[in-house]
Amino acid sequence: MSTYFLYATIGHTAAGKTTLCKYLLEDGNIVFSYIEEGQIKRDIVGSYSTKDSLNENLRDVAYDIAIGQARDYLDKSDVLIDASFHRLERRKKLYAMAKAKHNTPEIIWLYCYCPNIKKIEKRIDQRKIAVKKAETQADSMSIYNHIIETFDIPNISEIPLDINGAIIYINTDNNQIERVEFNTTASTLHNRVEEIFSRIQLQQKEWREKG
Repeated sequence: MSTYFLYATIGHTAAGKTTLCKYLLEDGNIVFSYIEEGQIKRDIVGSYSTKDSLNENLRDVAYDIAIGQARDYLDKSDVLIDASFHRLERRKKLYAMAKAKHNTPEIIWLYCYCPNIKKIEKRIDQRKIAVKKAETQADSMSIYNHIIETFDIPNISEIPLDINGAIIYINTDNNQIERVEFNTTASTLHNRVEEIFSRIQLQQKEWREKG
């Protein structure tokens, strides 16, 4: 039986998570089932507004659905979950799901962050006038501040040792991959990280050239 890979984003509001996910989706070199937690929230609420992005109960429901979908998709494909996963308790739910699978997936976190607050403000201002959809729904600095105040910074030690895992640290201010951490020397994981690393590098290079 094949071992599948579970990719998931971590990051604050306007960190570039969905931009990266859509790039990988359109690039097509790495094939996966795509799950968008933001769209799940919109589907639940219907008439979504800025205040809904501050509703942690709604987030919990959406994460449970996203993780459940990932569990099912992992029977036949790799999976990418586009979400903030800024709380460790939600990441632990993902680990529990992975461990419960008969064939435990290998996990690769794509941790996006932008330390340039001016750039964050500019990105959020652009969302205010954009057509509202999953990737533009967090259109207020109050949402960014809420996420930052409740953010549990990821650490490679949080990934259970019986799950092969890695974290790719992506600075979307200077559009550089800053480092990669592994909890194992397993060649399957290292080879896949090298593959996705090269695809992300291409995306980051494009963004640097755009300025």
